[in-house]
Amino acid sequence: MTVNPSSLWKVMDLVGKLSNKKVKVTFMGEVKVYTPLPLIIKKGFSSIGIECQKCGKCCSRIRHDLFWLKKPEGIKVEEVNLKLNTKNKTIYVHRNGGDLCSFFKKKLCTIQRIKPLHCLMPPIYVDEWEGRYYLKKRFYRSFPCKAQQGKPNIQEDINKFTRLKEEVKSIGLTLREVKL
Repeated sequence: MTVNPSSLWKVMDLVGKLSNKKVKVTFMGEVKVYTPLPLIIKKGFSSIGIECQKCGKCCSRIRHDLFWLKKPEGIKVEEVNLKLNTKNKTIYVHRNGGDLCSFFKKKLCTIQRIKPLHCLMPPIYVDEWEGRYYLKKRFYRSFPCKAQQGKPNIQEDINKFTRLKEEVKSIGLTLREVKL
């Protein structure tokens, strides 16, 4: 099976940077190593609210397959293997054929509750600079995304990290504590 792993690498990049130990990921002959660095959460991180306007831009330019670390219920997926450190792990892929996400219907995500992590985590990302990781939020103007600055929603941020921790645990990793 040939898959487009770009979204998997986005997820593993986030997981690797937030992991509490060194992580070596091998997938389709490519190897990436993530070493824990100090994590800095900028003051006011959770005071930035970003409200999705459901424009569908991020769902309509998806030229990659969709990955889950934990098997999603009710979605047709194929099992693929990757290597984490020295252990083989099973992850799950849904083959997406085309530019539009196959789960985007009538301007809505039909798998909102179990969407892949690379869809869940934005606008949160980890930036590396001068030997430190910075937890940040951003608008995705490159789509061009129509998201608006909105009311802060710390519970939404907590829910995203809780889901991320659950999925990461399913492949045998542990994330460091992130206090928002």
